[in-house]
Amino acid sequence: MALDLGAKGTCMIGGNLATNAGGINFIKLNSLHANTIGLKAVLADGTILDNMTSLRKDNTGYDLKHLFIGAEGTLGVITEAALLCPPLLKNKNLALLACNKFEHVIDLLKSAKTTLGDQIYSFEVMDRESVRVVLDNISVAKFPFDRLHPFYVLVETASNVEEKEGRQSECEKLFSYIEKHDDKIIDGVIPQDEKQTQQIWFVREEIANASIAEGYCLKYDVSLRSDHYYKVVHETREFINNH
Repeated sequence: MALDLGAKGTCMIGGNLATNAGGINFIKLNSLHANTIGLKAVLADGTILDNMTSLRKDNTGYDLKHLFIGAEGTLGVITEAALLCPPLLKNKNLALLACNKFEHVIDLLKSAKTTLGDQIYSFEVMDRESVRVVLDNISVAKFPFDRLHPFYVLVETASNVEEKEGRQSECEKLFSYIEKHDDKIIDGVIPQDEKQTQQIWFVREEIANASIAEGYCLKYDVSLRSDHYYKVVHETREFINNH
């Protein structure tokens, strides 16, 4: 499945399409727009719009399905969909890296695209406050650092390529990537087993639930240039503090 997100245990495909959910593997597998090849929806007057097809390339007529992806049900209710299902990638490597500045996070992202290439499976960012909220409100959450840092980056690589003698392995590539940026990375962890990997992802995926436990929680998807993204956090906090 091309979509993986924290709400995967309770969400529905129709809702994912209606909100154009991104998920943690967006950087590798692209958006639901790119992965939806067919769709059926019921309009407000009962009309059934049948845009179902299993063809990845279909040049016939209007491609109306994209109007419903991200429309949040305002144009109709999605009842069926045909989605691309990429091969399951088995060889995965994860690194949790700590940074002092958001500018360093951006540098790590740009470098990951060139250094790790199509092996990037996830690139997720958490700030100190997000991690604190999870650790304070989710009793089973575990985090592999003794103290909290300003920013954390989760970099995951994945592929089905078999390791061959004389060729750099994916794990080695990830280590080379980390060593290349030791001036921007102030601490880091490579999970030792699947259990620790799941514990790290658990913290990332429980941010929304922990925020609700903390108090009022209003969640919005925002689309900004990556170098401008964290400015909205500062401006939002300033606005709340002043009101």
